[in-house]
Amino acid sequence: MGFGILFFGYFLTFAFSISEVYFFADVIGGIVMLYAFNKLMQYNRYYVGAIYSTVIFTLFSLTGAVLLMFKISPGDMMDTALDIAKALSACAMHIFVLLGIRGISLGAECDKLVKKSERNLKMTIAYYVVSHFVLFTSPLYEEVASYISLWVYVYWWICFI
Repeated sequence: MGFGILFFGYFLTFAFSISEVYFFADVIGGIVMLYAFNKLMQYNRYYVGAIYSTVIFTLFSLTGAVLLMFKISPGDMMDTALDIAKALSACAMHIFVLLGIRGISLGAECDKLVKKSERNLKMTIAYYVVSHFVLFTSPLYEEVASYISLWVYVYWWICFI
């Protein structure tokens, strides 16, 4: 169906992003996820939206990787803008994936999985709202943002697992 491929691409994209030595893991993971979404879109229309948001996410990730590889520093404001753009596209991708899972589960009449996908949708939206708040306020309130970032990071791990 494509969920195994999606899991592998998701793992490449988001698990390796915490490492300092990766360059293109999120780009490669995005390409793998695009392949999975291409297979999954025949089961639910929300995966078409996931394809578009993953393309945007992969392009922003590629931009960040090229800047990192060539040691180009566009400035703090541009780095923050790139982080916000990546987070927005990742948020859209997660929303489309969870709505697609919900749609497939509704079609299969699996109420337990429908409820889990709706719960995960709420958790994901909450994570990205707080994450964007931290990204926007980090230049203004560095100490507060670093403290909140720790808890956002812990919450991200909970959502990821």
